[in-house]
Amino acid sequence: MIDLSGTFPRWSDQTQSLWESCARQAARDDRLWRFPAPQGDDLLRDRLGQVLGLDPAGLTITVSVRAAALTYARTSAAIVVERPTFPGVVQVLRSSTAEVTLRDWDALLSERSAARPLLWLTSPFRNPDGATLTAADRAALVERTEAGQPVVINAAYLWYAPRTRGVPGADLIGSLHKLGGIGTRLGWVHSATYFTEAVPELLGATPSPVWQRTWGLFLERDGAALLRRDIVEPALASSAAFGNALPWKAGITGPHGLLTLVPGVAEEQAVRKIEHLGFRVCAGGDFRCPRPSVRVAFLGVAPAEAERFAAAVASCGLFEPDQVTGGIP
Repeated sequence: MIDLSGTFPRWSDQTQSLWESCARQAARDDRLWRFPAPQGDDLLRDRLGQVLGLDPAGLTITVSVRAAALTYARTSAAIVVERPTFPGVVQVLRSSTAEVTLRDWDALLSERSAARPLLWLTSPFRNPDGATLTAADRAALVERTEAGQPVVINAAYLWYAPRTRGVPGADLIGSLHKLGGIGTRLGWVHSATYFTEAVPELLGATPSPVWQRTWGLFLERDGAALLRRDIVEPALASSAAFGNALPWKAGITGPHGLLTLVPGVAEEQAVRKIEHLGFRVCAGGDFRCPRPSVRVAFLGVAPAEAERFAAAVASCGLFEPDQVTGGIP
């Protein structure tokens, strides 16, 4: 069975060895066990800023994107979230009294409201469909931020497109999960105001200073480059192999993509049939997709396996040829 559901691959021995040495060094630093770092470990913030091209002074370390979302949920009266989207964030945002609505990007970017709700989008490589903001999209969002409307860009997949431009005036959030795996348990927010607003959440939900220092040392010693080699580059190579192997043009250039089903085919039926062919995928409905579809991810998938999947996609009769998306326009 070839797993295209997003299961994270293993690190190389070299990467694992480096991380272990950083953990040993961090554990021996007595100061980390005695003093708080509410905005985050200085070394980690400095190294993250260097790797991501962000000013460390504006960085706050969190446990995850969802943990960061708790603050926005508490401080916002209304939130408009992109659709499709990662459902975990929606669950967090709806855990408060904020009014949360979902809109596709066309409606979200064109809608004008005197209430100025917080806008929540993901770029680059939105999960599940790989959507990435265009220059026109960014310009529309800059109009909002300049008018005082809050905008949050979830950049969890920035590791896969490090040269992607941000949106001036918008809060940028992300994590190390898509680089190192779910066990990383570290996120970040780059914002002029987030730290002061997030104090209630940060008081009880900051990551261990020892854990943060481990990752700061790891990044200082080029750990991000090793993980790009282990995780990011193979996923992008397999994504490209999939797109190149299809007999029609595919828009997938990122780590995952969305394949729209032909009319009359239900997602459950398609997922079962694809599994019968030897491939594990996710239903698009899990991500609030407006049309029946399946999400595929290329993490831990070899290029030859991606090509086999392309052959199955082309021959099984389940998918719309012109509706394969997942790349930077």
